[in-house]
Amino acid sequence: RAGAAGVRSVSEFLDQIAKVQSADFLPDEMKLESERLFRIAQADYLDDHAIKAEIAVSHSLALNPENDEAKNLLSRILAQHNRDLLDALQYGDDSMQRGDADKAIAEWKKVLDRDPGNFDAQKRLESNVEAIRAFVETRSRAAQRSDESGEVIEALKIYNRVIAVD
Repeated sequence: RAGAAGVRSVSEFLDQIAKVQSADFLPDEMKLESERLFRIAQADYLDDHAIKAEIAVSHSLALNPENDEAKNLLSRILAQHNRDLLDALQYGDDSMQRGDADKAIAEWKKVLDRDPGNFDAQKRLESNVEAIRAFVETRSRAAQRSDESGEVIEALKIYNRVIAVD
């Protein structure tokens, strides 16, 4: 997955898998290495390191595609990933309904960071452009008023919220 720790791009991730597959293992060694990587993936998953777990289990399956336990773990990891994305989308929707545009945008951006092509997050950002623009303008004016009245710290806090959205 792009942006994952230790993996800068999808192509690099696939290159890693190709290297694992092309490693010079004897058949028994390949099975043992696959099992070792699967155990690492399990531990990472239990420690809530889903990205590391996904990488390790993918490597395990590259060595032994018939490993049903690894297939099951990968399915659980992907299902959890999808639930996390849906939760973030929902939290963003709820935030926007409450008028917390900056929180909504942060959640939708979080989805796009994890899944850059996520249509749902892109659609939400596009359909709320006017609300986002209004938030930026309103908060910018509030920051300016705070600054003009000598409340510099408050003005900086407001500007930071605007910058995070913009």
